[in-house]
Amino acid sequence: MMYFNLEISMNKNILLICLLIICFNLRVFAHIEANDTTSASTLKQKLNNHPNKDTVRFSLLILYSDALEYTDTGEAVSKAKEALQLAKDLKYRLGVVRAYRQLGALYLPRLDYNTSLDYAQKAIKEAVEINDTNDAKIIENNIAQIYATMGDFEHALPGFKKFYQAALQAKNEKAIAMALNNIALCYLNMDNLDSATVYLNQVISYGEKLSEVELLAYGYANMG
Repeated sequence: MMYFNLEISMNKNILLICLLIICFNLRVFAHIEANDTTSASTLKQKLNNHPNKDTVRFSLLILYSDALEYTDTGEAVSKAKEALQLAKDLKYRLGVVRAYRQLGALYLPRLDYNTSLDYAQKAIKEAVEINDTNDAKIIENNIAQIYATMGDFEHALPGFKKFYQAALQAKNEKAIAMALNNIALCYLNMDNLDSATVYLNQVISYGEKLSEVELLAYGYANMG
């Protein structure tokens, strides 16, 4: 049997790094309609040229908010809130889900966990009501991320496991591996070493299969 380095502070740091990376991969997994090459300035111009209160403007607001996430978080939140109000005015419930989801994601890096969790829970409630299963899976993972960054790994674990199942169904091997890693790190921080070992071995296997140095680093960093 393999043994672990049980420095919990180190494991939490590794988990946080992993969560940031899985956030990025979720954009691809969720098939978000954003064009990553579109600059914030271009989106701002498109917004200014489209004053109509419709779903096109809603999408532009969300994309613009997303583009500003790491450069102007205040404006990013402002545009996401504008998108939320527009979606409510249009009775566009899928838009309400995505605006809540966007707001939850924006507050997490600001370390405002309660606000992030509140928006994420509102998002999943709305998603379940309209049977939006795709967004619901993503939001469940987002909620797990929030709990994990708060150090509440018992509440984080179910969300990561649900996302793992979703990634399996989508046959997205990178997402599968990252989900396995987060599950392993939850078990590690819960001192369930046997379960952690099982999942970390799978992470390493995927890392070797996909030739992903990051996955191999995470796997081996947590194995002694």
